[in-house]
Amino acid sequence: MWSDLDKFAPHTKKVFEAIGKAKIHPVLERIPNWLLDGKINQTSKTWGSYLNRTSEYDVTNRERLLRYLITRSVVDQGSDIQGVEEWHEGTFSALYAMGLPVLDDLTLLVKAYPTILEVADQMRVKIINDRSAVWAAESESRKEGAYWPFTVDGQRGKGNTHWFLTARVFPTLLLAQAVQGGLSELVFGNSSIESPKEMARRLRNDSDYKRGLSWVMGDKACDLFAKWAIGSYRLSEGMPCNWTPQDCPIPMDQRIGRLMIRCGFMDEFYGVAAEMSTKSHGWTPRDGQSRPSSHGQKIPMGKWHLTVMDFRRQGRVAIPHRSLARDWVSETSQEFGRKFANANTGPQDIISLLCLSYSEEFGVTLTPVEVDDYFMEVGGRECWDVGPKCGECPLSEHCQANNDASMIELKNCFT
Repeated sequence: MWSDLDKFAPHTKKVFEAIGKAKIHPVLERIPNWLLDGKINQTSKTWGSYLNRTSEYDVTNRERLLRYLITRSVVDQGSDIQGVEEWHEGTFSALYAMGLPVLDDLTLLVKAYPTILEVADQMRVKIINDRSAVWAAESESRKEGAYWPFTVDGQRGKGNTHWFLTARVFPTLLLAQAVQGGLSELVFGNSSIESPKEMARRLRNDSDYKRGLSWVMGDKACDLFAKWAIGSYRLSEGMPCNWTPQDCPIPMDQRIGRLMIRCGFMDEFYGVAAEMSTKSHGWTPRDGQSRPSSHGQKIPMGKWHLTVMDFRRQGRVAIPHRSLARDWVSETSQEFGRKFANANTGPQDIISLLCLSYSEEFGVTLTPVEVDDYFMEVGGRECWDVGPKCGECPLSEHCQANNDASMIELKNCFT
């Protein structure tokens, strides 16, 4: 099945082979010393049994990590990721140092709230003092006085610390109280009948409108949580679970979307021109150009902006002029027992199929975690929105935009 990609997705095939040959290892997310014993990590043979151990509060190490990860994925939606992550780490580590283990004993969210609010607000002030000048220096359009670690989802105003705690952070922790078994049950309990991506969506949009987090978490934050829980932290070990790290969805942020546009993935599986023709799929012309026809293959000149969230939600491979891609997805899905049909095969699903096919072909394990980590590195270092440094990029000899003269306009596409 891997060799069949030569017929319709040669650039995608070469890019994934380059990632595999790089022999990168998934970035094992650091576990804070204040949360778990720093002498053990996800590569240990006893990791599963360690996750099953319970604390004095009768909470397993798995549950504690899930609570930590879901709060971290929620705050990771800010305009300055580094700043809000430092706020998160500083706030929780300070609370634990004070003897307030809020991830273990959720009753402290109420009983110790005045102290929690004071610590969180002091950390807000510290982050503003530490980060505002650095943040402003990254763009000419930024001003130090506009910096605020809590600005998320285009929210108007700067947002109070009380609001951020009670509207963003606490709802995820209280979800652990919503069912018997806590987040461990909510995350892994349906692994036999749903995919990790479906689990992530369910956390946000529960089918009975009872337990969903709604706008607390966006799709990318849900997928990031799934990536960390299943791929990076490997929290399914030590319990009955049908998922492996190869099943976790790749969080598609702007960097990932940019690489998917330029390297060939979008065109070879979906058709860039066809995607541009449909407004709901996220493409916006920025130089007054018209949208191409749905069957057109030529990409209009000029700059185009892609809202990656829309492509992640709307992109579907079951289009007539990509019949080879459609057939490959269908056959590969059946081969690996994936339950989604062509009409529901989104970009994240195809990344998972590519990883599975590559792993079978070469006898090594490649997961969406490695792909995400690799693309994030290249997207931040060489493949910029404006002025990509193609001559320095490790994917330059495989990239569609850099090797197909008819697709050079992909370099004018940004996210």
